[in-house]
Amino acid sequence: MQNYPWRNLAERSCGAVIGLVLIAFALTGCTTTTPPVVPALAVDPAGAFQPGRFVWYDFFSADAGTSAAFYGDLFGWELETAEEYGNFSLFTLGGRPVAGLIQLDEEQVKEIAPQWVPSLLVDDLDQAVERFRKGGCVRRPPIDVPDRGRIAVIEDNAGAPLILLETTNGVPVEPDGARGSFLWTELWSADESKSLSYYQAAVGYKSLGPISSGRSRIAMLGVGDQPQAGILQIPSDTVKPHWLSYVAVEDPMSIAARAVALGGRVLVSPDETTGGDAAVIADPAGGVFGLQRWPVEGEEEAQP
Repeated sequence: MQNYPWRNLAERSCGAVIGLVLIAFALTGCTTTTPPVVPALAVDPAGAFQPGRFVWYDFFSADAGTSAAFYGDLFGWELETAEEYGNFSLFTLGGRPVAGLIQLDEEQVKEIAPQWVPSLLVDDLDQAVERFRKGGCVRRPPIDVPDRGRIAVIEDNAGAPLILLETTNGVPVEPDGARGSFLWTELWSADESKSLSYYQAAVGYKSLGPISSGRSRIAMLGVGDQPQAGILQIPSDTVKPHWLSYVAVEDPMSIAARAVALGGRVLVSPDETTGGDAAVIADPAGGVFGLQRWPVEGEEEAQP
């Protein structure tokens, strides 16, 4: 990700950014072994397999109807539901899947704050789970998901939740920077050095070195020389460690204003970021996500 912005959280609290992260994995609940039914991911049969890439994003919501309306108005996402999906719905953009929407039940709402949780592609789920377990914990052991692959839910060594995915039907399509689609994911960590070492061991990431932008320093993680994620040191103990995912937009300022009109809040304004190219938004329920101008002016050929 180029031209990375400073996000000053020293005097802010994101509130229920993550809250209680004991995820009783909401696709199925924790008392059933019945595999969930969810739509298949868009895949590229000829694509090169690249573990360590973020390939999917799910929003856990206490009110799926309100969430669907907010993100539909903000990004033009459409909602696909089916009786067999149960509490899972699919956000699409131009007919292409972009994210999942999961309705939490009454008991889960008591333990899980509304939040976005990304899915990380791994080549061997069982081995990956054991690596993440060293310092972290496993909240949902591996389970088969028809047409999707095998998934597990973990918390890393700082407590940030993450879904691990081993696909069985092809390599998920890489993000193309289309407006309204997810573009980038970064870990907001209370200890950048420990997080870097942990993910190097758990995923096999290569450190591509820090990138400074304003007063921030982003530690870049890559597979080979290709950046896949970032780590940002949280400058405040009021913000819990979590993975923050960014949506590609043309104009962060106008989208941020639209989010406020729809009942959301601006946690970090484009005015506070380098070049006004990014923002951090909380939706009406408190779920937090980022906006990133793409392509960045002068870097039209760059890739996330």
